[in-house]
Amino acid sequence: EVVLLTLSSWAKTILKHPLTIFCLIPGIIIYVVCNQIDGPHQQYFSEFEFIVEFVIWWFGLGVLSSVGLGTGMHTGVLFLFPHIFKVC
Repeated sequence: EVVLLTLSSWAKTILKHPLTIFCLIPGIIIYVVCNQIDGPHQQYFSEFEFIVEFVIWWFGLGVLSSVGLGTGMHTGVLFLFPHIFKVC
């Protein structure tokens, strides 16, 4: 219950922040709308999505490695091998 209250309080604070209201939410709306429209800009959206996925993948790998899931076969099976298969 304490965790839920903390997460709820944190979410309310984030959603009320001016950066979220004036930059993040309109940016997400513009991205979703522009991604639905066909055109030459779709190439850039695909590249952007690949880069975001790549960064999140390796950031997640770094975080999980720092908490002890980064030894030997665990890292290879969960992160590195699927990434190698996707890239190659």
